Amino acid sequence: MRKSCDDISHMIVFGKTYPLRLPDSLHKWHVYLLDKGHCILCVRREDLSLARKEGMDNCEIPIPVKTVLRLGYHIQDDYVIVAGTTFNDAGLIIPEEDEEF
Repeated sequence: MRKSCDDISHMIVFGKTYPLRLPDSLHKWHVYLLDKGHCILCVRREDLSLARKEGMDNCEIPIPVKTVLRLGYHIQDDYVIVAGTTFNDAGLIIPEEDEEF
């Protein structure tokens, strides 16, 4: 389990696999959360400066698989980096159609 999951480990459903073909490069970061469904643990590109200062694990968040695949990603230093996510005071804004339970 990744360090970024320490505080949410009680929400993880272990052993739940993604029902569609997931790119091999993303398997390591896939997690199923009770309240979010199928997600990839990512760092938002918009948060990279902060993540480099405060630690990448502190900025790694679950983002729905469909969102990651739609927006695109790259892997840097063992972290999935995603650009183009929208964030507000309530948290990450995800289109409903990207959620998969």
